[in-house]
Amino acid sequence: MQNIILDINIILDCYDNERLVYFPASKSAFDLVTESAFYQAYISSASLDNLEFLKNRALKQSYPEIIAAERQKLTVLFIKELLNYVKLAKTPSYIDIDYDDIEDSLIIASAKAIDAKVITRDAGMVRKYPDIALRADDFIKQHQEKAQNIPFLDLKAAQQELSTEIEQGFDRVLNSGWCILGSEVEAFEAEYAIYCEAKYCVGVANGLDALHLALLALDVKPGDEVIVPSNTYIATWLAISQCGAIPIPVEPDPATYNIDPVKIEAAITARTKVILPVHLYGQPADMEPILAIAKKHNLRVLEDGAQAHGARYKAKRLGAHGDVVAWSFLPRQKFGCNR
Repeated sequence: MQNIILDINIILDCYDNERLVYFPASKSAFDLVTESAFYQAYISSASLDNLEFLKNRALKQSYPEIIAAERQKLTVLFIKELLNYVKLAKTPSYIDIDYDDIEDSLIIASAKAIDAKVITRDAGMVRKYPDIALRADDFIKQHQEKAQNIPFLDLKAAQQELSTEIEQGFDRVLNSGWCILGSEVEAFEAEYAIYCEAKYCVGVANGLDALHLALLALDVKPGDEVIVPSNTYIATWLAISQCGAIPIPVEPDPATYNIDPVKIEAAITARTKVILPVHLYGQPADMEPILAIAKKHNLRVLEDGAQAHGARYKAKRLGAHGDVVAWSFLPRQKFGCNR
């Protein structure tokens, strides 16, 4: 997904019938950016005051009979409606301002901050910032050329919906001075435990550490054996070897690609300490027989839930079936897919 900042001349073209006659490409570009899954539309926060002024002036020219208070009310409603289609791109606090054209430099600074292009009718902006600013016609042409190229992994698309909340979160952390631990981590632990229907949640650095620390908590020592799927990401095995223990692979069920419970018992020895099923591709492993086998042989169960955030097994959300569940919040995990 590509971020696009719409200059106010493009926006005003779309809401003025007379201007639209002369600049139809503005409306085409606006509709494309606000309706296509390829883009996220923004307006620079630096443009709001000027947009309000110009909209108010346009209303005064078109409807001179409307009193000032009513014009202001209509202008506010216009901006509120606009924000249903576009998001605000904050202007960075510390920038090099071009005093020859302050507003343009602020808009470009907003674009740079979110890696965006600016669609504008301002020929001076296009000439001065050709790597960032482009005309509506050129944007439409570029879209037509790129429309067939769908990225394999587009992490922007998944995060745009929460971009404001994410930015606010960063601001809270930086302003608090707590770069590790602190109230944000405590809030996450409490909320995620409730979400997973578990008693506790402990935040650590990454998914591999979660697996490694969980194995240590389950008293896995050098020489112990941990039953693990043969079909999994390498981190599942690395956590075991980090403890000095031995991963014992068990083949998957070809119907689910998860560990086959039928084959687990044959892999159990006197040195087996833990069964470590992986919920792969968002599909839970068959936990009921796995838990029964663990209980029969007095073993612990550690689940690798890195690809199963929010998944349910027999109507119960994953998070509290076994003794411990390890999660990963790497953006390319299943919860990071495009909406």
